[in-house]
Amino acid sequence: MVKFASLRTCSDNNKLCGDFIKAMETAGLNKHTMCMILRQEISSTDLPDNILNLPPSDEMLDKLALRIGKKWMELGLELGLDIEQLEYIEYDSPNVLRDISKSMLYQWKEREIGNTIRDLQNAFTRIGKKGNLIRETLENCESFPNIKPDH
Repeated sequence: MVKFASLRTCSDNNKLCGDFIKAMETAGLNKHTMCMILRQEISSTDLPDNILNLPPSDEMLDKLALRIGKKWMELGLELGLDIEQLEYIEYDSPNVLRDISKSMLYQWKEREIGNTIRDLQNAFTRIGKKGNLIRETLENCESFPNIKPDH
């Protein structure tokens, strides 16, 4: 929050774009972070919070990897991975989208922060994937057998 407040102050004081980028670098933020903050689109879902706040299972990530397609890099950026990480993943698994998508999702999951089903739901929405993709995937996972919305 301190980093974001500093960037917001820079913006409010009519600093130039170069000043803004310099402030982001000083704060240790990648350039894509501000895009994510400004685009913080929250998707609507009837999945209960107790499900959305869980980390995704390996089974779920395996199934999602089959449905990402050519938007794997865009999704990785939305999930907060650096472009360098994504380029390495692409280099490591060339020509097989499923493997690239799977590697990207597992690298995201291994981070210490921001690896919940809610984060996946929001990222998929921001790249234009249909909102019920997460629910459909969960319903087909043995690791999440009883998904029912809270009433």
